[in-house]
Amino acid sequence: MLSGVEYELGMNARDYGEYALSNGTLLTDFKNAGISSRIYSDHMDYLSGMDMSAVENAFENTREYGISDNKAYVKSLLKIAAFFEAPMKLKPYVGIWENPLKPLTTVSGGAGPAYVIDDPQFYIDFTTEHFNPTYDNPVFTLYHLYGAHPPFHMNENAESIPTATTAEDHINQMLGCHKICTEMLQQLKDIGIYDSSTIIITADHGGLNYYQNPTVLVKLPNVTQDMIAVNRAPVTFDNLCNTFAKSLLPDASAYGETLYDVPEDRLIARDHVVDNTNVTRATFPDEPIFQKYKISIITFYGDARDIENVSYSEERSWRKGQTK
Repeated sequence: MLSGVEYELGMNARDYGEYALSNGTLLTDFKNAGISSRIYSDHMDYLSGMDMSAVENAFENTREYGISDNKAYVKSLLKIAAFFEAPMKLKPYVGIWENPLKPLTTVSGGAGPAYVIDDPQFYIDFTTEHFNPTYDNPVFTLYHLYGAHPPFHMNENAESIPTATTAEDHINQMLGCHKICTEMLQQLKDIGIYDSSTIIITADHGGLNYYQNPTVLVKLPNVTQDMIAVNRAPVTFDNLCNTFAKSLLPDASAYGETLYDVPEDRLIARDHVVDNTNVTRATFPDEPIFQKYKISIITFYGDARDIENVSYSEERSWRKGQTK
């Protein structure tokens, strides 16, 4: 999304992040054009391959992390190891539904851009420090939230609650996310820059299945309409990166098609990198490729919702320790 660089088979998530961001030029192009960039995410360590001089808030208000209970921390590490090494049939008995290290992590040094996936804390930070759209020049800002992921830690008022897992808690957490987004949009209106802004709300995935299906909500600059317009064009995260570029750069000729350039009736092949452990083994329980390999690149030709449009192969699959 921030690089437009495709995944290469054999990379784990961290390797790909470093590879993509060290080869992508989006934020560096913003910097060279005098455009400020600010990123608020708990995964700042994944940005190690990026030109951090292009991120205005990269080093401000840094936090120091510690461990509150060493013994419990070691037990949690053993549980994580057991989960990843256990056969599929045993995984439900050692399942990890949230980060067991999070409650054992202490944070000091004040609020900073790297929050621990904690939307209620993000809401507090946002209302006191994060939101500062008073710039003389154009600005690109990315906010990364935990969102609707279980388990649920937030109520409808964006307040922290004990860990919960019920359907009602799920709804309340989504309402809390809606509150955060609504207040951010209202602040843009209050200071008079909503109409001129490009606003995109999206996710890395939607409902877990063998394909990604994130909703992409887009508010174009200086466009007003009474109803939401639905578009089913076969777009990718590459188109999203191009949209960022062409929304701000005076010269974005080096970037390709944006979200708005792709026609709905286009028939193209799109690749999706899947973790077979969590997704495709459940959808294709009798497919030996997904049982044998950890990662696969599956291709959709046409509507991704139609399982007949998916193709995959052993040549485009990989497991840890394998050399491609």
